[in-house]
Amino acid sequence: MTFLEFLSPLKRKKWLFLALWAGLSVGLYFFAGFLPQIQKTTIFFTVKPVAVEGKSFVNDGVESAERVAEMIAGWAKDPNFLQAIQDEAGIKVPKLKKKISAKKQNRLNVFWTLKLWGAEAKNSRKLAESLSNVLTETLARINQDSAVPVHITDPQIFIEPLEIPKSWIWATAIILALFFAGFYIYNAESWRGKVSFLPQVKEVFHKTPIFQVAGKIKSHDKRQIDLFLRSFQSPRLISTFPQAGKFFEIYNPNSLVELDTPILLVKLGETTIRELENNRAIFGRNVGIIVFEG
Repeated sequence: MTFLEFLSPLKRKKWLFLALWAGLSVGLYFFAGFLPQIQKTTIFFTVKPVAVEGKSFVNDGVESAERVAEMIAGWAKDPNFLQAIQDEAGIKVPKLKKKISAKKQNRLNVFWTLKLWGAEAKNSRKLAESLSNVLTETLARINQDSAVPVHITDPQIFIEPLEIPKSWIWATAIILALFFAGFYIYNAESWRGKVSFLPQVKEVFHKTPIFQVAGKIKSHDKRQIDLFLRSFQSPRLISTFPQAGKFFEIYNPNSLVELDTPILLVKLGETTIRELENNRAIFGRNVGIIVFEG
C-alpha cells in the first residue's frame, strides 16, 4: 500500500476530518484548563565546611563539603530517605520518587524540587519543612563520624504554581486532536466492514482488471469508462453501493446470461468487504471492476 493509498480515507472525508480536528483541538485546549494545577516547591541551601583544628579549611573542608553536596543530591532517589520525609511530615504521597528531584549547582549549592498536583499541593510546605528537618538530622549523624564535618545553611523554600505555556497546550491539543480525528475516520469504516483501501479490493479479486476513478462518482469521465467497458464482452454493470444507480444503468445479477461479463462498481468507504467476497463467490474472476476513490 502506497502512502497516498493510506491517506485515501482522509481525502474522502476531508471536511469531516477537518471539522473533527478543529473541534477536538479547541475542546482539548479548554479541557486542559480544568486539569489540576501543578505546584512547584524549590528548597535551596548551601553545604559549608566547619573549621576543624589542624585541617585546611580550603583544601579539606571545601572538598569534603563538595562530596557531601553531591551525596545529598543523590538522596532524592533513596526510598528510605523519602520515606523518612513522609514519616516526619505525617503525610503519605503516592509515587513521591517521581515527584521529587535534586541536583547540585556549582560546587556547594543544592536544589531540591517538589512538584505536586491538585489536592496534594496543599502539603507542599509541610513536606518541604520535613525535608529540611530530615536533612539536618541525617547530616548531624554523618558529622559524628566525619573528620571534616560540614553543615547546611538554613534551607530557603519557594512555592509557586507551575504555569504551562499556552503554546505548549495548543501544540499538544492539536497533535492529540489529529490523532483522535484520524483514528475515528479510519476506524469508522473498519467497524462497519467497509472497504477503505484499493489493496483490499485487489486482495479479494486477484489479477482482475481494475479501473480507478480518483474523483467523486458524479464527476467521472464517461469516455474513459466506456473505453474500459469495451474491453469486455457484453459488459453489465453490477452495483455494490446504492448511489451507483443514479449515474449508471445497473443490471440485476439474476438477469445476466452466460456471455455477459459482470462489471462491479465499487466505492471506497461505501462498499462492504462482504459484498466483494459474495460477488467473488458468485462470479469468480471473470469480472471487471471500477473503483471510485472519492
